[in-house]
Amino acid sequence: MMMKRWGIPAAAALLAVAASLYFYAELPESMAIHFGPSDDPDRYASKFVGAFLLPAIIFLVAAVTNLSGKLERDESKRKRFADVNDTVNVVITMLLLAVHLLTLAFNLGYEISPSTFAPLAVGIVFIAVGNVLPRAPQGTLKAFRMKEENYARYARFHGRFMVAAGFLIVLSALLPGMFGMYFMFLVIAALVVSVIGGAAYFNR
Repeated sequence: MMMKRWGIPAAAALLAVAASLYFYAELPESMAIHFGPSDDPDRYASKFVGAFLLPAIIFLVAAVTNLSGKLERDESKRKRFADVNDTVNVVITMLLLAVHLLTLAFNLGYEISPSTFAPLAVGIVFIAVGNVLPRAPQGTLKAFRMKEENYARYARFHGRFMVAAGFLIVLSALLPGMFGMYFMFLVIAALVVSVIGGAAYFNR
């Protein structure tokens, strides 16, 4: 449990820092850190920020994720939150590490296609989170509340929808050019609508 909670994020952050230090002298003074749908960089940062911002974010995300579970006042729900948060923590950590390594590779001159990587990464995250979402209890601090039995049905519905959306987003990486990115945004928009619509439906 502690390995998922702190060990894996700490190891990933150290690996990201080690990679940045190893290639630091070869990195450009202005690093591309964000890309448009056509794979062209549209945002840059200084070499220091580009090399070490994501490693810091990896550890910060782990801290925030772990803290969110501790804020739950209901002791019976805290353990369930911890189990779900641990899985989400590992998935996000691996995603951020992959993004960091690919960013370094792009700035070192390797041929990288962010428009292909983005759907794969987002899809895998959705599949992983959708699988654990039905196990997450309704938080005590949640502003919009449902009856527990309604929330359980909503969580199962939303989890299945998220897994399906994840598979569709992964498949969108096979579409040519910018069509994959547009399709991914369309699926995410449908997922947002399902979250809002599902909450209204199951809270009747």
